[in-house]
Amino acid sequence: HAAISPNGRQLVTARGNALQRWNLETLKRIGQPLQATSPIQSVWYIGDGTRIAARRSGRRFGGRSERDAKDQVRISYTDIGADLKVSPSGRGLLITHVFPSAPAARSGLKVDDLLLRIDDQKLGSTADVRRIIEFQPGKELTTVFERDGMENIVTLTPEPRSHDEIKKQIDAGAVAVVQLWDAQSGEVVGDLPIPIESGAIVARGGRGGLAWNQDSLSTAAISPDGAHAVVASQFGGRTELRAFSTETGHPVLPAVVYERPIRWVEYSPNGRVLGTLDDRSGLQIWDAASLEPIGSRIRPSGTVTCAAFTSDGDTLIISAVSSAGPRLSLWDVDSARRLCPPSPILSPARQIACDSEKKWLAIAGLENIRLLPLPET
Repeated sequence: HAAISPNGRQLVTARGNALQRWNLETLKRIGQPLQATSPIQSVWYIGDGTRIAARRSGRRFGGRSERDAKDQVRISYTDIGADLKVSPSGRGLLITHVFPSAPAARSGLKVDDLLLRIDDQKLGSTADVRRIIEFQPGKELTTVFERDGMENIVTLTPEPRSHDEIKKQIDAGAVAVVQLWDAQSGEVVGDLPIPIESGAIVARGGRGGLAWNQDSLSTAAISPDGAHAVVASQFGGRTELRAFSTETGHPVLPAVVYERPIRWVEYSPNGRVLGTLDDRSGLQIWDAASLEPIGSRIRPSGTVTCAAFTSDGDTLIISAVSSAGPRLSLWDVDSARRLCPPSPILSPARQIACDSEKKWLAIAGLENIRLLPLPET
């Protein structure tokens, strides 16, 4: 994995748990490797390049089995105050714990009650509850539940979770997966946590931001100004693209449901658009402010191994492998049109970065990093 700083003077490469900074003018190492606490999955510069961010592997929630980590969650930043899990029969959600003075307790719900419907919508997973209550704090929602074989109706009023509750959830096991360093000194700045338990946002913590469970996270990116995080997650066969404030941890836009699992998401350097790559090598450009798709889906020839924006955000660079071998191609962001014939490269790229003057590409392969001139259009 590799990234080039916005000013084009520094390159950072990642392998295993270590980051190495390089001076692009001298091609010499800068300082000692920077150590992450777990293997690094991607790396990039934030904002004006003063910070290096690396997304790293997380661990499961402390003290919970794999089954519990997937099936039992506290619900979202808007809360009903109950722990839920899918019932053994698959019909509704079983209440496993009710918190005193919380909305569920005030509505008269108890442990072992079976939630069937909220706001006239059936419940098949905890993600359904999160989806229904997410933008409705303070709204009275008609809730149908079963107790002792009889159906009952109550009014449930979700409420925003307090920061103290959120902090407790993070301390219980949610792990920050984005680690930050000062690009010049190499000193650790902190963590940027993003927790999602089984697809549901549960916490804000650390130095502002969110954290996620590795079981539900597909991929994520931070906006160039550091104000927003966009997260692609999967739960119950459903893929969602969501944007959050890194300050509050709350969604800033409604979720976008996507038809295919998303493997990669990235902001353009100017923050104007997003790019996503799905599991069938389809790339889509999105308006970052609205999460509305821009143009038709880009479908290069072959299997896409990675993609990146040029420094001005106007062009998408795509590495793909076909029967003709590994190739690089350039595509216009606004028109989804290919700008030049594909250029051959020695081996498939795992990550690509472009310098600020659109002259050079850093291409990370399986064994090495190569610098190549940007193909002419």
